[in-house]
Amino acid sequence: MRGMTLRTEVSNLCSVLFVAAEEATLGTAGAILSMHFQVKLATAAEPAIALMDQHHFDVACVDIDMPPRDCGHLLHAASTSRPYMAGILITGDYQSVLRLELQQTRDHFHLLRKPYRPQELTTLIHRAATAAKLKRMAHRLRREPALQETRLSAGGGLP
Repeated sequence: MRGMTLRTEVSNLCSVLFVAAEEATLGTAGAILSMHFQVKLATAAEPAIALMDQHHFDVACVDIDMPPRDCGHLLHAASTSRPYMAGILITGDYQSVLRLELQQTRDHFHLLRKPYRPQELTTLIHRAATAAKLKRMAHRLRREPALQETRLSAGGGLP
């Protein structure tokens, strides 16, 4: 991996789910993001959740200008069942973020305000993906001693 930066590594491995109700937003975001990441697009919560069930995503970008119930359902599913997936909430109205009923969900996601430049979105995705990768690594490291202890107590010995 000589000559690769962490940003390049993350970019090569990063898979992004982008969810927005407007087709124009999806088309633009898909074109921009596909230059940097592996991208899947969805227009509503149910198709997005189905994609999350079928694929691993490092980052979910959610334009919260969708019906509040739809948005809340998606954010809850993303934050509870996929704790190491990074999330980015995209909004033109900060008050809509505050209206989200799930405080835990709001805390789980980064915030990007509209209008934004494409570089702002890609930079935030890189940061969020890096943070999520570090969380996953830390979780694995914390679990590793417990797994070794379990093997030892079961008579498995050291590897």
